[in-house]
Amino acid sequence: MYRIDTSTALSTQPAISAAGTGGFFTNGNAVTGVAATVVDADWLNGMQEELMSFLTAANLTPVKGTNNQVLTAARMLTGLPTVMVQTQATGNFTVPAGVYRIRLRFRGGGGGGGAGGSNSTSAVSAGGGGAAGAFLDLILAVQPGNNVSWVIGAAGSPGTYNGSSGTAGGDTIVYLSGVEVARAKGGTGGANATSGGVGQGGTGGSFSVTASVGGYEGHTGPGGGYGVYAGVSQGWGGVGAPSYGYASVQVTGQNTTGLSGSPGGGGSGGTGESNGGAGTAGELTYEYC
Repeated sequence: MYRIDTSTALSTQPAISAAGTGGFFTNGNAVTGVAATVVDADWLNGMQEELMSFLTAANLTPVKGTNNQVLTAARMLTGLPTVMVQTQATGNFTVPAGVYRIRLRFRGGGGGGGAGGSNSTSAVSAGGGGAAGAFLDLILAVQPGNNVSWVIGAAGSPGTYNGSSGTAGGDTIVYLSGVEVARAKGGTGGANATSGGVGQGGTGGSFSVTASVGGYEGHTGPGGGYGVYAGVSQGWGGVGAPSYGYASVQVTGQNTTGLSGSPGGGGSGGTGESNGGAGTAGELTYEYC
């Protein structure tokens, strides 16, 4: 699709005449004296711009000699994706012919939950929950032959009893032909509890968009919960925070190992003399028409 580009074409659209009564084309009739319809610049410019509006809405660059761009734009704007891939593995793909826009949804890795500390005579200890990775949903303008690649944020390790606290999840990063486009950072880990005490939850991951995109929605990851103690017989491990669109995890009891969460989610804190739950790696979904 391309605007008319002959030597007599104008660089700007001329003023439009006042609207007349809408009608229909005719070839004319010499017998009855009906003149053939004159097709003027107003009508032709209107038709041209109606078609060009599809390309503009779909963020497509007009290419002379490519005669399926209006169809491509219509599919992008109204159709269901013909290709959709969801993965938790680092990877890449080459943009196929006829594809000019890709939707990407991805999240950073979740932090590990903190371990419990030894129980005291008055309270069950409970580790803090791991925080969730950030989430991004964006539209990326591409050209056939471009390489789209990504690194998936790793899962945070769980806190270990009498050892280290939970560690942070990794960042999920998207690249276009080797240049970073956006990043969903991982959540940090929950802290181990002290004897008879509770651990602090981790801090949720943030996001950044560093290249021009056709719009995006981003959500910072929720923070992990503090551990909770309820006397000598019951502790609540800190909530393992969920990444956007998923559910949280939590455990209770005197000596309960924390749980791992859903993709991008933090692990829950453990209670008593038990480890926290591992965070869960991020994920990415891409789709196009």
